[in-house]
Amino acid sequence: MTSEICVMNQMSAVLAADSASTLSYHDEEGHHVRKYFKGAHKIFQISENHPVGLMIHGNAEILGVPWELVIKEFRKHLKNRSFDSIEGYAKHFQKYLVENQQFFPDQAREESFFT
Repeated sequence: MTSEICVMNQMSAVLAADSASTLSYHDEEGHHVRKYFKGAHKIFQISENHPVGLMIHGNAEILGVPWELVIKEFRKHLKNRSFDSIEGYAKHFQKYLVENQQFFPDQAREESFFT
């Protein structure tokens, strides 16, 4: 279970999260296995030039691709672009996810949807 907090005022915001992570899977015999790890990254800076962060919780991947990798590649994709609001960053990130064929080819999307 992830614990995250955001403290805000009119001038700034502070993000915090625990570092525990759980990996669940079925082993070769079909048994449900859970492994616990410490040191997971759950807070990411999505702009190299602006103080904009993103927190993840729950599943550490999207369509089999680690969120950490997707977010870091989005940061490279963003370059020097900036937006007037956090909503602008969110919309651009969503567009990046929808249009990204490198991480999420149509075949992977279809397989995920139908399984």
